[in-house]
Amino acid sequence: MPHKTCKKKGLPAQTILICAIVGGLTASLLSTVPLVDAAPVYDYDNGSWTDLYSDNTGTSARSQANVDTSDGKLKLTNSGGGFIAPFYTTGYVRTTSIGAEAGVKIARWGTVTLTRELPPDTSITVQVLDEGNQIYPNSLLAGNETGFTDSVIDISDLALERTAVPGSAKVPRIRLLITLATINTDVTPEVDSVVVSWTTEQGDLSETTLADTA
Repeated sequence: MPHKTCKKKGLPAQTILICAIVGGLTASLLSTVPLVDAAPVYDYDNGSWTDLYSDNTGTSARSQANVDTSDGKLKLTNSGGGFIAPFYTTGYVRTTSIGAEAGVKIARWGTVTLTRELPPDTSITVQVLDEGNQIYPNSLLAGNETGFTDSVIDISDLALERTAVPGSAKVPRIRLLITLATINTDVTPEVDSVVVSWTTEQGDLSETTLADTA
């Protein structure tokens, strides 16, 4: 019996509509098959935050750039907010807080890794922000004021700024400002994913001399 899975507006996020086609007639059955959570994912054990851009829930602000949910990529938009050329020459997204969840343990920041596509005449720049959306100065993270254009960015020198999360212990938090640009409005740079990593522990101190002292 041929069938297909389809979406229907107004259904809960965890519900899909199964449409069974029998003898030219369509019978609809509700199924509570869990859907994949589209929000950014934390790996608490290994220390990482990953946004695969299934939607824009990992962004807190956007201008002339957005997630194209048809292929799961961050792109520049056009004047109508769509993804057909001509595109804006520049746009940005700002992420939600990274490290804001109470269970996150961060001893030292690691890297920001972008999986991206850069057609000729396009660029992607990343800057690290504090919780107040202010760009960290070069004195705290060298090169941050201009921004980073590499696909792997080392942020391990950035000191942990500790800000209180309501109802939990203090945890370090950052945001990313991702700026997309093109000088050829027929093409847009694309971001497939962003991963922020960190070290979860300072290390084993059991062999230090302090371990044998009272």
